[in-house]
Amino acid sequence: MAPHILPWVHPGLVKVSISESISHAIKECDKIESRPPQSSLTPPPEPHSLPQKRAAAKSSKGQPKSKKAKVQHAVVDDAVSDDDDESESQDFVSPGVQQSIKQRENLTADKPEPFGQPPMFARTRGGLCETIHQFKSNQGSGYRNKSRGGLSMYYGFLCDGGVYERDFFGDQVIICTIGGGREKDANGKMVLAKDQKEDHQFAVAAINAMNNNQAVIACVGQSNTKFPVKLSHYYSVLGWFHITDVWFDKYEKSCWVFRAEAVDLVTRPHWSVKATPFVASTPSAPRAPILKCNFCKKTTKEIYTVGWFCMTPKCKSYFQQSGKAVPLENLHYSEVFLQERTQFQGQVPAEIAPVFPNNLTSGPATKDLNAEIKQGFVCPVCNCCSRRIRWNSFTCENPGCGVEYKIPRKVLIVPEACNKKPKPATVKGFFKSGVTRVTVPIGGYEVDIYSMPDARGNFNNCHTFHFRSNKTINSKPFGPDDIFSTLQREDLNLKRCPVRTAGRVVEMVTNHFTKNYGATYKFFVPQESDGFDVAPDVMLRILMRNTWAAKTAMEYLGADYIAPNELLSLGYRKNNQIKYHDDGQNTLGPTVTSLSLGGGAVMKWRRKKVLAGKGKNKQEPQKASKDILQIYLQHGDFMVMTGDEFQKHLEHCVIPDGELRFASTARTILCERIADPAEREHAIQAGIIPARAAKFQYDGDAVLATGDGASS
Repeated sequence: MAPHILPWVHPGLVKVSISESISHAIKECDKIESRPPQSSLTPPPEPHSLPQKRAAAKSSKGQPKSKKAKVQHAVVDDAVSDDDDESESQDFVSPGVQQSIKQRENLTADKPEPFGQPPMFARTRGGLCETIHQFKSNQGSGYRNKSRGGLSMYYGFLCDGGVYERDFFGDQVIICTIGGGREKDANGKMVLAKDQKEDHQFAVAAINAMNNNQAVIACVGQSNTKFPVKLSHYYSVLGWFHITDVWFDKYEKSCWVFRAEAVDLVTRPHWSVKATPFVASTPSAPRAPILKCNFCKKTTKEIYTVGWFCMTPKCKSYFQQSGKAVPLENLHYSEVFLQERTQFQGQVPAEIAPVFPNNLTSGPATKDLNAEIKQGFVCPVCNCCSRRIRWNSFTCENPGCGVEYKIPRKVLIVPEACNKKPKPATVKGFFKSGVTRVTVPIGGYEVDIYSMPDARGNFNNCHTFHFRSNKTINSKPFGPDDIFSTLQREDLNLKRCPVRTAGRVVEMVTNHFTKNYGATYKFFVPQESDGFDVAPDVMLRILMRNTWAAKTAMEYLGADYIAPNELLSLGYRKNNQIKYHDDGQNTLGPTVTSLSLGGGAVMKWRRKKVLAGKGKNKQEPQKASKDILQIYLQHGDFMVMTGDEFQKHLEHCVIPDGELRFASTARTILCERIADPAEREHAIQAGIIPARAAKFQYDGDAVLATGDGASS
């Protein structure tokens, strides 16, 4: 049977052919035939809806730009059911991790069948958060960000586990608590540990969203025991809602609660119970009464069947009727309150998530694609929100689909990858707080050598070397320019790796893409590692250049030198970064060397936080210091940090500054310190440098130091 190519699919882009039989299997697995297309999601009722846009880089007025997705604020508690995964295995999951996620029990499995299927769904929390524009909260039930006007605005929420008894989920109305401050009690139940504050940041954001007619995105998970229907996918997108009420309620402690209505009151929602009739709604005239408190003079809506009482924070009549506390048991929302319907007066954003680019085959798309789909995408076949795990492809995380799209990439030359106008202060950098610098010529490089003292002024032989390259070195045959081009052309199997709760629905992965060769390096991001015997020539060439820089630095210091036996390559897109960390694995040797290729990067160091000790060794607790050293790594530069105490006292971060950057870092793994015999043997064998690496030996372009421009 000839493969049936869908109209938007270009031959050659689909790794798994979509035959008629496979297409049928996908429909049976995920009910694609009953899921409405993305464009049909709850059309906004107001006449001023925004035009459809393809790119996610732009946003409608008042909406958070997708490029600011990293600036997120989450209510960390309706991690609720996510918290249960914190104690689970955090070991690395092999390649195809997106296909091996262990799903939790579906707590909605016994509920009635829904009317339809969601316009989008996700198998992982990361897939949801990296794809949906207005929900970027990897840990928490709510997402807020600053609007263009500078207001803290509530943009989306997820109702998964940890729902309260008075939370309500109807065809058009959702009522739920604003998270924050919950802890597990003796029975393992998530409860409020203390009263939420009057100026709770998420309550303020929700009130701002209500007052400014901000549309919010609603999502739900299978751990939600109060959801009315069976959910086919772990995370489902419900659609656009708007907040109509926010109040200070009370459970075991006082907490904020909001009520939200569907923006579209006409279309039957997909989560409606299939067996029950649906009646479209119109804005209602009957409204729950709003009364003023005699004590605080503030108004409160009558929302419960027991009658009115004040719900103003700090009012002495708060949650009281006739001077007596309102019983918390058997509180029920009044039917009038539940049946209120309000016409949404705002604007619905043009899209929930980035539209998968139809012109993926129209030409190289590195820069444009990175601007549109930085991390997550919606599969055009099954509508699964999927993380972008691999560097060179988009792969759907739905096992019943499995479609993979290769990314056509333009091979950038170095000027295209770099920030054309970096700030002079950024390039200049700085050093302070006792750090000293000397500059010497080594080979064809100018080398800045920084001595790094600890908080007490002791240097402990801790040094950072910055080998500054130049156009002559970079442009030589098989030099940095050629290596940068080769890294773009070859498929190096770079991928984002788990950093937390690997293999779970709440698995978190790195922003950058990595591949490890040689001995296994397990600090910061656990890595699978291929032996150097199968490493491509370009990686061995990089290893030999790093080896020269490390050896030269040790010779300058008169220190012992151990050749590196591990190489970690990282790929960065624009706005990726690595936050402060150290490389303090106990199996790690004292020297770390890195070659920077393509776009520039700011690298900073600071002294680590000193924790209070005990007994005679007790120290005064200190915060991490301010930055004490900043350098700007440009194309072709080496960075070497060395010292037995370096990782103990100092930590560093990396902030890329350009469209595309590769960093390849070499370390010495002390295999004799690896406790597990099998792992130790693997590290030893994988770290053996093959004989073919000898042809890539590097001398630092020493001939340039003599003024002779001939090739070495």
